[in-house]
Amino acid sequence: MAAFEDGKKGVNTPYMRLINDDKKNPRGIPATLFIEDIEAFLKDESIEAVLGAMNELYSKYKYMEGSFERSKNIYKGKIPELEQTLELIKLMKHRRENDEDMHANYSLSDTIYAKAKLNLEAEKVILYVGAKVLIEYTFDEAQELLTTQIEQSHDKLAELNEDLAFLRMNSITLEVNMSRIFNHSVKLKKLNDERLAASTVKAA
Repeated sequence: MAAFEDGKKGVNTPYMRLINDDKKNPRGIPATLFIEDIEAFLKDESIEAVLGAMNELYSKYKYMEGSFERSKNIYKGKIPELEQTLELIKLMKHRRENDEDMHANYSLSDTIYAKAKLNLEAEKVILYVGAKVLIEYTFDEAQELLTTQIEQSHDKLAELNEDLAFLRMNSITLEVNMSRIFNHSVKLKKLNDERLAASTVKAA
């Protein structure tokens, strides 16, 4: 993922050491490493540099999470519309095959509607495909197109849910890592203060 590649400034940087490339998800989002031994990880790094790298990685996870949540909401709203349109076309096809009339209320303005009889003999519909583009399809073509779009939308929604779960899990891992490093820094500061106090007492 490009968002994560930007942080790769060197093989041994704190940022690179935090990324576990062996555990990428199917869309290529890298996992973060859980730091087992804090002292060993900090052996050649400053606490400030490691926390900075963690914050950078955490921000990228959160940015992607927000982006994927917006995409998820779009697909969640899109699927019912596609399913409703598909059911309408199936009804039109059924009415045509049984030589039955079909009527609809057309919006003439915000508050005025007119009832009209649909022409089913042509066995065609016009679908909005986006970007202000309308395309004419036969009933069968429209049914096939909408069925494919619904399946693809469900697949995409499943991918987004999987990616969101992956991002949240790794965000939590980073939060735990940051908390442990912060606690370690507090411990080091306390030990250093104690040593300074002891040395002052001896000097006195």
